Amino acid sequence: MKAFPTSLKMISKLLTQKAGAIDLSIFKRLRRVRWLIVSIVLALTLVGGAVVMAQTGGNFDLTWNNIPANGGTSVGGNFVLTGAVGQPIAGTTSGGSFSLDSGYLTCGGPGSTPQVTGLTPSRVSAGGSNFTLTVNGPGTSGHEFLNGANVLVNGVPRSTQFVNTSTLRVAVLSADISVAGEAPINVVNPAPNGCALAATTLTVKKSGVGITQVTPANGYSTVGITTTFTISWTHPTDNWRLLDNLDFRMSDTLTPTLWVRFHEAKNGTDASTFSLIDPSTGLPVGTASQGEKVVFETGDVILDMAHTTFAGSGPNPENRSLKLFVTVGFKAPTLGHFYNMDVLLTDDNGVADDPTMVGTWSVPVSVIFLPLSLR
Repeated sequence: MKAFPTSLKMISKLLTQKAGAIDLSIFKRLRRVRWLIVSIVLALTLVGGAVVMAQTGGNFDLTWNNIPANGGTSVGGNFVLTGAVGQPIAGTTSGGSFSLDSGYLTCGGPGSTPQVTGLTPSRVSAGGSNFTLTVNGPGTSGHEFLNGANVLVNGVPRSTQFVNTSTLRVAVLSADISVAGEAPINVVNPAPNGCALAATTLTVKKSGVGITQVTPANGYSTVGITTTFTISWTHPTDNWRLLDNLDFRMSDTLTPTLWVRFHEAKNGTDASTFSLIDPSTGLPVGTASQGEKVVFETGDVILDMAHTTFAGSGPNPENRSLKLFVTVGFKAPTLGHFYNMDVLLTDDNGVADDPTMVGTWSVPVSVIFLPLSLR
């Protein structure tokens, strides 16, 4: 601020001197002051314009708006991020050892590069109901899931439950599997280490054997009391007698806990039957016709055949629907478990569908139960 008064004194001195006695060095000093002022103004202009350069490492905060998982451009604060940035949800990354380079955010530390080793289920039929998808990872250092991890289905964050460093559960909506194809599944760990995506796909296949619904589609059972499920199946073009096997299952792991198979008779020498399948072997524990007064059981469940029946819509070609009424009970080992319900279909031509997700079921611990009794 002292430069301006000094310049005024020099100008006053210049004007009071005789024309023939002007000191030319004063002009040189004025020129230096002018360039100093120009330089200061230019610097302030650049700062005000928020010219941002790439930064690597150090302790600084990076805040951004929502960035699509499949790339794109997002503007946040005084900078622009362009490209497939590794963090698709809004937030702030503070400090740590990470860099912004060509639009990619990378980082180090626990969970910095999460990995997915498998999905359960890995394949479903299009048009199914809401279900819970289990996402599995190695759980090893640097590749583990962190508490607060988020799972994106088709690029959209879904409700995610952290089980442990190698397991997440995510609520998949029927809208997520309404169309056949490969549905992208991405895992994002929370900041500051959640800078990279773990990516895989869920196979969604068009059903060729029929459309299935289960009632009730959601709820719970009490140990010791049986529950009847109504399974409605409709073939899109052919008579319901084209069906060979319909498998109704409940699973919370790769191995089903409940597995009931309905076999539709192919001819006059065949019979329509129900079987309770042993999940450990894939073989029937017992097989019977509808309504027989017999009970089949495994260590986890029972099948009450006296109240297990079916009804087709008729023998004519236009009659394409079938209803099954399956009565089951749960034993004490199932307490506290949450199950996906699905249906597997096979027709007389050997065509088999991927599982159709038909609902979710649980056996809560909080419910008081009595010894198993049949209606």
